[in-house]
Amino acid sequence: MSSTEVDDIKILLVDDQPATRLGIQDLLRSVEGVEIVGEAVSSEEAVRLNEKLRPDLVILDPSLEGEMSEAEICRELKSSQSPPRVLIYSGRNSREDVAVASLAGADSYLYKGLAAERLAEVVERTCSGQKVWLLGPVESDQENDFRSKIDGAGLTPKEREILALLMKRHTNQEIAEEFHLSANTVKTHVKNILKELHFSSRSELFKVD
Repeated sequence: MSSTEVDDIKILLVDDQPATRLGIQDLLRSVEGVEIVGEAVSSEEAVRLNEKLRPDLVILDPSLEGEMSEAEICRELKSSQSPPRVLIYSGRNSREDVAVASLAGADSYLYKGLAAERLAEVVERTCSGQKVWLLGPVESDQENDFRSKIDGAGLTPKEREILALLMKRHTNQEIAEEFHLSANTVKTHVKNILKELHFSSRSELFKVD
């Protein structure tokens, strides 16, 4: 693969597998101007190092140890004083996982099942301000339309958080407990979410075909 050049980019790697982190470092050696400034193996460490190192890009595997979910860690990173771009580098590519990443504010998404050499390309494009979503064999026009529908819906920040839990099959009661809301309040939010996304029921939200 030919060498690629970008402006100086500081990258934080967040992955609990040492072999994967070494592989990412090897792949990014072809991208001039990139410096890996830190590595984290848990969600809490990722948030701490992000505040300390102020990276331009965080490459995040959502399957991490720690108490924070993928959506929570991504939102924490994006709400920091100097928010980095976030590239989700995941071994999962289900509709639900992709939707949760989008709702949490991720800039790009790369499925690990694709050729490893795609990572350097996605890093370069993400750092240049593009949003790149390469989902692998499940990728389809319908999947992209669904993500676009979410991005274009007039959802409040709280409704986006609730939708992320809906996509993970949480019940209204579980959502109420997570956000310390009443069951009626959650029910109202869910009703509005489905209306904004033009779904007639919760079950329709999960249909892929």
